[in-house]
Amino acid sequence: MLKIAIGQFMQESHSFTPIDCSWEQFQAGHIYRGEEILTRMAGNRVEVAGAIDVAREQDLGIAPLLACNAVSSGYVRSDVFEGLLEDLLERLEAQLPVDGLFLALHGAMVAEGDEDASGSVLARARELVGAGTPIVASLDLHANVTDKMVAASDGLVGYHTCPHVDLYETGAAGMRLLLDVIRGEAAPVMGYCQLPLIAPPENSVTLEGPFRELMEIALDFESHPNVLYVSVFYVQPWLDLSDIGCSVVVVADGDQQLANEIAEKIAEEFWRRRSRLYVDLTPLEDAVRAAVSAPQGPVILADGADAPSGGAPGDSPAILSALLEASVDVETLINIVDPAAVDSAIEAGLGKETSLRVGAWSSDMWEPAEITGRVLQISDGTFRFTGPGYRGREFHRGRTVVLQSGSIFLQIMERPVFQGDLALYTSLGLDPREARIVVVKTPSAFRVDYEPFAAQIILVDAPGPTSSNLKSFNWRKLPRPFYPFDEIDDWRQ
Repeated sequence: MLKIAIGQFMQESHSFTPIDCSWEQFQAGHIYRGEEILTRMAGNRVEVAGAIDVAREQDLGIAPLLACNAVSSGYVRSDVFEGLLEDLLERLEAQLPVDGLFLALHGAMVAEGDEDASGSVLARARELVGAGTPIVASLDLHANVTDKMVAASDGLVGYHTCPHVDLYETGAAGMRLLLDVIRGEAAPVMGYCQLPLIAPPENSVTLEGPFRELMEIALDFESHPNVLYVSVFYVQPWLDLSDIGCSVVVVADGDQQLANEIAEKIAEEFWRRRSRLYVDLTPLEDAVRAAVSAPQGPVILADGADAPSGGAPGDSPAILSALLEASVDVETLINIVDPAAVDSAIEAGLGKETSLRVGAWSSDMWEPAEITGRVLQISDGTFRFTGPGYRGREFHRGRTVVLQSGSIFLQIMERPVFQGDLALYTSLGLDPREARIVVVKTPSAFRVDYEPFAAQIILVDAPGPTSSNLKSFNWRKLPRPFYPFDEIDDWRQ
């Protein structure tokens, strides 16, 4: 019986956020060890579950290692990174020999002192299992793929969707590729092209627009009989690194020239669309005015500049302050991260009225909002996503309260969490489908869940650490020339 080791080490880093990645960020996500992985992740629509199900279908031996996933944030503290990596490697060493290793990685993880932490995970695993044991890794569509990652693995497979709804399928595809290699049915080689390009996440969606066109081109190439998998990586854009850029990875069956040629063709198509990847946002005051005066709802206000999915702390009160100033009188759902305000609301008591200053605790980018309302609900903050992306995955936003101030229902939580799923609100008895205005702090991840019923979607131009105005950040390590900071005719230069 074949024995396959399975692990996960996922975190998306951000160079400009005030919040570094400590143990708390992993606690907001999850840390599962050994057999706990099989029980806690069963039925989830995530990569590890997809890989496990394929292994079980084929009656393989499964060696579960470590599965950890943090909410996006700053660089991973060195003690946290080394602690989790050593845990993963010690568990892997205890299981040796294995016939193959599947790892679920994000691909944009940076640790203190290590710009390519995902590459280091792969390289350290390779040192342990040896050159003859195949390693396949799944990656987020926003991964920053490096030469080190390519060299240390036999295959890299990325999501094909944004919003991400194919995590499970990507994990299953990665496991099938791994098994083909083990059984001698495939001899994967990778073609890899990195572009001197970053772009804001609003247009990384595969539902419409230039990136959908690009993904369709990639999937057409994937139908080639000697091509095993094609990935196009939009990259997490707020990474100030010396080695960064959107990229293409083509996994071919034994044909290096074919892999290189296809990767270069797709990269060229990516480059041709570079100017179309930028998006027009609506100024904050105009966005709120349009939402308040809309004849019907729900109107979705997307605050991509304070997106926890990109590494922001989630404490921007910009839209909340604008709504309060506009004296909004229609049902409005909004959320913010503020541990101190949670403490104060809980101290006031369920059903009691209280006045709070909320938000703006992480930096002086904003002024706190002042709000008075009734403590409508107190929760431990644990909930599961219910939509097609990350379905079943458990999140821990910490203690959470709902404060009702007139027609505004403000969710205040201790920790930032991903916001694309309706369960962020429905888990607290708030229904976005019935509200007139709904604020989500994400540039694009909300679209799968919200677009089917939204009367209008407004992308808001607000201040924040995940702003789409990439030129506003203080870049120091980014290689030059680099688009959009410089005009470049040929991406190969």
